[in-house]
Amino acid sequence: MPPPTRITIAFTNEEAALLKKLSREMDVSVSELIRRTTEFYFKYQNILEGEIEIKIKAYLDLLLNSEHQIIDIERWILFMKIVESLPSDHEFWSACIRIAKDQAEEFKGKIIGPQAALERFENCNWFRLQKNSENEFTLVLNSEMSGRFVEFTVSHLLNTMGYKADLKTHRGKIRIRLY
Repeated sequence: MPPPTRITIAFTNEEAALLKKLSREMDVSVSELIRRTTEFYFKYQNILEGEIEIKIKAYLDLLLNSEHQIIDIERWILFMKIVESLPSDHEFWSACIRIAKDQAEEFKGKIIGPQAALERFENCNWFRLQKNSENEFTLVLNSEMSGRFVEFTVSHLLNTMGYKADLKTHRGKIRIRLY
């Protein structure tokens, strides 16, 4: 095996401090850290650029603060079957309205406009968002079973954020028209 190639790299003091800190945390040399980083970037560069990078950042934002969790689709559908059977005046729906108000408050200054709010929920994987025009969107549900819940949640969130919206659910899609 030939000897490794030596490369000299210049770093700012801050960058060098970050490298040393990370190498201590990972219990590897700075050289090993740079080798691993280079391999990782080469392997995942397509993920780290463009639209996928935006999704990954959104997922990290949702998951790292422990306010969201991942649930498999079969459990989600089971949960939605129970929700669908609840009467309109059930306390669950009142709690959904309260949560929508809390989220609208949380979104102030962070989420600008209805499209950004819908994109945030799209990252929760309830639906795939399609923008039809400036004021019209289609939510393609991941499960038809979640239609009532998603329509109710999105409707109350948009309303609480101050947007008037007409929502219509049909065959696994929710069409939204903003006024």
